[in-house]
Amino acid sequence: MKERLTHNLGLKILSIVLAAFTWFLIMNVADPVVTSTFSNIPVQIEHEEVLTNRGYQYTIESGDKVDIKVKGKRSIVDSLTENDFKATADFNSLTALFMASITVECTSEHASEVVISIRNETMAVKLEDQEIKSFNVRIILNGELKPGYYCYDTSCSPQLITATASVTQMQSVKELVAVVDVSDASSTFTADCELMALDFQGNEIDAQKVSLSQSSVPVTVGIYPTKAVDIKITTTEEPAAGYYVEKIEYAPQSIVIAAAESAIKNITEIEIPCSVAGANSNIEVRLDAEDYLHEHYGVDCFIADASSYISAVVTISPMVEKVLELSENSILPMNLAEGLECVIYSVGSTVTVKGPAADIEKLTVEDLHLYIDLAGCISGTYSRQVKARTDAKVEIKVSDVMVRLSEQGADQNQD
Repeated sequence: MKERLTHNLGLKILSIVLAAFTWFLIMNVADPVVTSTFSNIPVQIEHEEVLTNRGYQYTIESGDKVDIKVKGKRSIVDSLTENDFKATADFNSLTALFMASITVECTSEHASEVVISIRNETMAVKLEDQEIKSFNVRIILNGELKPGYYCYDTSCSPQLITATASVTQMQSVKELVAVVDVSDASSTFTADCELMALDFQGNEIDAQKVSLSQSSVPVTVGIYPTKAVDIKITTTEEPAAGYYVEKIEYAPQSIVIAAAESAIKNITEIEIPCSVAGANSNIEVRLDAEDYLHEHYGVDCFIADASSYISAVVTISPMVEKVLELSENSILPMNLAEGLECVIYSVGSTVTVKGPAADIEKLTVEDLHLYIDLAGCISGTYSRQVKARTDAKVEIKVSDVMVRLSEQGADQNQD
């Protein structure tokens, strides 16, 4: 028995291989009929105006997608995809139970060579009263501008869009948005953007459930170049008597602005005033740089930083008093007429100066450069105010002095 099985074994194996190969050729040459399943083909609605014209909206309860079986030659069926089929539900055929028949057709050039059977043949809808509501379009920027540029404004026209939906569906609509791609943009542009209805979780609502007065809007994106500029805080008015502004500290000390190229090149710093009127203690303020930018350079200039606010602390300190010794030689007569000589007397022994500690600490009488002005004076006795010429920001308190003017050598002649 074993010998019979192994006799001509090579020929037997070759025969089996040839038989399988032959069967394979026959099956492919013959192109047998096969059946294949295509799932989740979206169903398009036709003649929905049958309901909407009567003031109704609908919600699809089932049948928005359909599964089909396609029968035909293998060569044809294997070449088909879901995109080769069109499924429709005609609302003209809507029954009293609000059911519409679904039909499927093959859009391929081989449509006549296949047979289609539908697994779920109807679409079920629920009718509700129709609600119409207007929404402002919110513009969403997608992507990043080219470095060194700033989006200062977005707008679309029209801004107000009308949405139509069932009462129930309208309750889920939070807003209408238009998404515009700004990737690597460096100048103002306008693009046509598709409109979407979003629910309160930020999810897109099926366009079949919410009808919009238009499907897209032109969106204009305003873009300006940016520039970092210094911030300068200055004080206005005067603090309380006996006090002075010791220092001003603030942050940030520079800020990024955006404006048209022609305007931005002329802006090197933003000077922000801070009032210290009547202050006798430190002042902490929060200043908006954008207000002052607009005031000095127009409303078309913008702060491109995350915040436009500057936090500042103005240190207000009391003035320090110092008493200095004074003599006649400390006062210089100015504008003394030629041929006259001057004698200063009734001079107080001290001069009081008041000012910032840093200015007062090392101040001497000589630093004050005290003088009296004798312009227009002739021989005689006068009372004159003592004045000072100094860069130190100090207040000086000194009594007036008496001055006697006489012609040079007059006393000797009288003797």
